[in-house]
Order: sequence, then structure tokens, then C-alpha cells
Amino acid sequence: MPRDAPDRRQPCLWRGARVTYGVVKDKNDPDRRLFLSLGNNFAKSDLGFAYRIREVRVDRQITATAIDWEGPVETTAEEAMAKEAQPNKAEQAKAWLVARLADGPVLANRLQDEAEGAGLAWPTVVRAADGIVSKDKEGFQGAWQWSLK
Repeated sequence: MPRDAPDRRQPCLWRGARVTYGVVKDKNDPDRRLFLSLGNNFAKSDLGFAYRIREVRVDRQITATAIDWEGPVETTAEEAMAKEAQPNKAEQAKAWLVARLADGPVLANRLQDEAEGAGLAWPTVVRAADGIVSKDKEGFQGAWQWSLK
């Protein structure tokens, strides 16, 4: 066995230890950066750190970058990188319908044009109307009108 080969009888930490860090902008302060643990099988701590980057004038013609460490943060990488929940299309369509029909009945054809103008797909609006909209038609040849239940 070569002299520099690891002894197979002893546990070898250097083979299995992995620590990965990432840097993300702080959602609440765009000038602040968060240095966070992305994965760590070497220790229990998921402790991250906050810092800011600033320019420092070294000489009249030389500027450098400095890092001002602010200390530990309790934010996890998952929290820092999570996207803020946005309402899905059905919820948007439902809210739009409630607001649009608040003043009374509206012709379905007009609603369709307005919904598409607002960036909502008509089939999505129709599904969102389930349970909150009453659809009525006057006579055999009359136009459909939608109103809130």
C-alpha cells in the first residue's frame, strides 16, 4: 500500500464532509447580503451571516471593495430564497369577478372582453364563477347576464 494512501481501517472525515454556502440578497434590504448554509453534513449549525459591500478609497486613484460583516442571522437558505406567494389565476379571476359584478349584473359577452383585456383567460373566469355567480338569460334569444349570488 502506498504511503500516502488513507488507512482503510480508520474513519476518513475528509471524504464525507461537505459544506456548501450561498449568497443571496436580503429581501428586506437590497444592499444587504446573506451568506447562508445550503448544505452541511459536518455540523448541526445552519447559522448564516449578514454583510454589506462598500467601496473604500485607498488612494486618490484607487478604490477597493470592503465587506462589513454584521453578524449571525437566523434566516435559513430556504426562507431567503423562497418566492413570495402570489395568488393563482383562479383566485385572481374570482377577485376580479367579485369587484366587477359588485355594482350589478353584466352581460357575459362584455365580461369576456373585459376579462381578456385584464389578462385573464375566459375558461379560468368561468371556473372561478362557480359558486359565486348567478347566470341568467332573459327569454329564448336574450343575452346571458352574470351577477353575484
